[in-house]
Amino acid sequence: MYFLTTSTASKIFDVSSRALQISANRKSKKYPFIELNNTKKRGYGGKRLLFKVGALKIKEAISKNIISTDIKIWDE
Repeated sequence: MYFLTTSTASKIFDVSSRALQISANRKSKKYPFIELNNTKKRGYGGKRLLFKVGALKIKEAISKNIISTDIKIWDE
């Protein structure tokens, strides 16, 4: 399993970025995520949400040109 940024994960899951943020706020199990604190990002108090995506889903999204090959991926 790998972790992707909210914007990239939203393209793979075919939902809006805001929908993923709301699901994380509700602690929903539908879209597994981790929250990183103090990432020096603007907004959300310096927090970054990373969503768990399987390798097959990432490969499928790249082959269908849903996402580019130039993305940041964090390994579990």
